[in-house]
Amino acid sequence: MATRDYRLMALFVAIADSNSIRAASRRLNVSAPVVSTALADLEATLGTTLVRRGRRQLELTPDGRAFHAAAREMVRAADTAMSLFRADLARPRGRLAVTLPTELCVAWLPPLLHTFEAKYPDVRTEIDATDAVIELPRSSYDIAVRARFALRASDDPAGFTAMPLALVGAPSFAARFAPRKLAKAGPLPLIGFSERANNASVAALRPDGTAIVIPATMRIRINSGLLAEDLARTGLGAALVIEAAVEADIAAGRLVRLLPTYRFGVVVLRLLMRDTHPSPAARVFAEFIQAPAGRLHG
Repeated sequence: MATRDYRLMALFVAIADSNSIRAASRRLNVSAPVVSTALADLEATLGTTLVRRGRRQLELTPDGRAFHAAAREMVRAADTAMSLFRADLARPRGRLAVTLPTELCVAWLPPLLHTFEAKYPDVRTEIDATDAVIELPRSSYDIAVRARFALRASDDPAGFTAMPLALVGAPSFAARFAPRKLAKAGPLPLIGFSERANNASVAALRPDGTAIVIPATMRIRINSGLLAEDLARTGLGAALVIEAAVEADIAAGRLVRLLPTYRFGVVVLRLLMRDTHPSPAARVFAEFIQAPAGRLHG
């Protein structure tokens, strides 16, 4: 059914129920001339007279009464459908598929996901932790959380939170690349993503906020932040990782911060939605993780 036809039917039901064009206009919050014109358009479309205007009120013709009964059922069905949808908005449910990098799945997601699932028990979350590039519009995922490196959080205003990075290595490695030995040790051997730390250098900020470039070389290229942490523990090189992901290793002495007074940038989190009009579950998840309470590491 065309939207115009439904609108005319809804207006006619209001007229018939009210027995008055003015009362129908007040009920629908539109002007009386709009209601009167809609009635004339509907009668022209159907090719019959639906209403006869009396001195005090309107009177439905036999065709008008028959059409009113059918139209009222359709309007009620539409109102029921709208009410059900609004209920879904108030209590989201169903499948929600989210993809995000592996490092975020460990360092950022768990406490948020536990809280979200407790608040929205009817949403069935499916999480895919992968560092592969995914074409979201053609995928089965509703939401993608993406990570982007920035030296300062303010460098990427599109992000909704920022997680500090730390340059870490095993204690045996750190002894060879202590700050006082760094200039003599040669380029810093790195384990990491090529886009985060290239073959030439690592960008950092000194304690006074000025930028510095540390000579480095990529010793081992990886496609997973978790793999970088594992390899760093073996002493094969330094890794630039999300600080929250290695807090336990640092506390236990398995990893050591290199140049601990320097800042090595942040991972800025961005949210991408597959659909222009996402599902209620996707909408509440997006609102939840972008709310101030969801910015656990912001």
